[in-house]
Amino acid sequence: MSSFRLRRLASLVSLSLLGVMLLGTGITSASAPPWTQSPIVKLPPTVAPGANAGYGFSMTNLGPSNIAALYLVSTIDDHPVYAVFQVTDGTTPVRDGTCPLDAALKCTVGAVNAGQTVSFVIAYAVGSTSFSVTFQANTTGSLINPNGHNHGDALEWSATTSVSNSQNFNGGFVLGTSTVQDIQTLGNSNIQGTSVDPPAINIPVTVADGPLVSFSCGGCNTSHLFGEWSDINVNSGAPTSGFKVTILIRGTSVPGGVALSDIYVLHTSGGTTTTIDKDCTFTTGVTKPNNIGPDGCIVVTKVGPNVQIVVWLLSNGGVHGIF
Repeated sequence: MSSFRLRRLASLVSLSLLGVMLLGTGITSASAPPWTQSPIVKLPPTVAPGANAGYGFSMTNLGPSNIAALYLVSTIDDHPVYAVFQVTDGTTPVRDGTCPLDAALKCTVGAVNAGQTVSFVIAYAVGSTSFSVTFQANTTGSLINPNGHNHGDALEWSATTSVSNSQNFNGGFVLGTSTVQDIQTLGNSNIQGTSVDPPAINIPVTVADGPLVSFSCGGCNTSHLFGEWSDINVNSGAPTSGFKVTILIRGTSVPGGVALSDIYVLHTSGGTTTTIDKDCTFTTGVTKPNNIGPDGCIVVTKVGPNVQIVVWLLSNGGVHGIF
């Protein structure tokens, strides 16, 4: 090759290297990893002040290579109040794990082989305003750089949970089995209080009282409604067993002459309204009724001057007193 051609080739190589140097490492950074991620699910989308906001999401290693070590971190310094993961191979569980709760989230998952999926459920205590967080799964364990993000071997999920200060709303990610209830002080401005006893721990539960905008009553006489609508959501729409809803209605809001035996409940779920008028029956020594049935069952009693309706349900939705 002539000396002119050698000098020209050297010049082109130098220009190429200079281009890489001027453009920075971006053009040579790792491409997106061979992972796929699920959308993040807020558990639930709105919580009460001081409650817990939960988040569920997952990622799958598409292969062909195994991941030697996977970590989950977040953008905030607050420590989580609940943080677990499960690795599965198809539908077969491989292992369960917990994440430290005493510092900012850094969850060590370990190896994730090709074809395996990691599912996370993380919860944080919120304040009085909306709460935002970004999670990142990466292979380095590095915390998310506030001025940027880790290299290409990472996936991210972001979400903002709303906070409701309404006295007619309560809910959040329930760590224990404590009752979730809205305001229980009855009066002219609050004729109904509602509570829900969760059927399990570590699930989202919300309860809200107030008028329902529209519903189909299936021919019932809506002039016979009393109290308010209560909207119930347990375990993000998929309760696994019967759960207890207690509605306390101010006695003066119940029309005169209506006997306890006249009272039943309307239940709206999935666009369908059903009537619950079957009284619950209990086996001796068992606290859950043995005849909940697909539409539930009720127990109506007087509590002082007020009317209490205990409703056992198998599905979420709205409930309302009627006679």
